[in-house]
Amino acid sequence: MLEIFKDVIKIRQVICKCHKTKIAKDGAYCIKINNKNQYWCNKEEYDNNKKEQLAKDSLYKTVAEILQIPIVTPFMKKEIEKIRVYYEYDIIRKTFIESEPKLNWFIRNKMDERTTEFAMFRYCITVIANNINDVKSRYIKELKALEDMFKSNTENDIIDDMILNNNESVDRNVSDISQFLD
Repeated sequence: MLEIFKDVIKIRQVICKCHKTKIAKDGAYCIKINNKNQYWCNKEEYDNNKKEQLAKDSLYKTVAEILQIPIVTPFMKKEIEKIRVYYEYDIIRKTFIESEPKLNWFIRNKMDERTTEFAMFRYCITVIANNINDVKSRYIKELKALEDMFKSNTENDIIDDMILNNNESVDRNVSDISQFLD
């Protein structure tokens, strides 16, 4: 009897929180937050989204601290998202940190009561946009240096293992001393 209704019964579908696409409930990755189920395509998508959200929150916190403001306004978030199209949140955050002296100088010396928050943040975004390529190239060099360091350590370990194995493989037959008597 179930075979007759098999076509009638639809597979329950849910919407992926990241892609907004319909997926089968059985194949979705489910997270329960505040007694509500949130569905994701898979665990990797959830982990990537969570990591990106943490990076975004860290960036907003850094911006608020550097600019000495209580919250990052929607306008600021929109301007940051324009840069985000080309660069990762971590790179933008590193650029804000490295540009902090320039930004603080501007806030102390050039801002007065007539300067709007809009003008201040436009200046900051211009400074960030001008410096972000340099920060990204330094970041890539640092990553390559770390990668080379770990790579060279593994090569040294392999060479050390080869030397140790060669020393152990030498046949030390002490009972035959005829070669030394000549």
